Amino acid sequence: MSGYGICFNEWLFDERIKSELALLIYISSLGAKNGFCVATNKHFADKFNVSEATISRQISKLEKLNLVSVIYDKIGSVITKRSISLVLIGYAQIEIWENYKKQINSIEQKDKQ
Repeated sequence: MSGYGICFNEWLFDERIKSELALLIYISSLGAKNGFCVATNKHFADKFNVSEATISRQISKLEKLNLVSVIYDKIGSVITKRSISLVLIGYAQIEIWENYKKQINSIEQKDKQ
């Protein structure tokens, strides 16, 4: 597996998300190119060797703490897709994230050459 994730210092030292930190960083990695990720709970569960129920609880907790935003696409009451994106608070974090995305795109372009 290759890729890059971002971890703000606020996350690193936040005692409330110790067990969710790796998942949050992985979500940032998967969302680096498009600004969101569409990975399923099963995908996350397989990567972290935990149950899908654990992943569901962790994502819900991250959402309640306003660290991620979750958007569901539905047809009727059936969820067809879920998008998870980071919630960036403050101009400094947004600027860091934009610079990070530019670096990722630059690295990907070099890899294609």
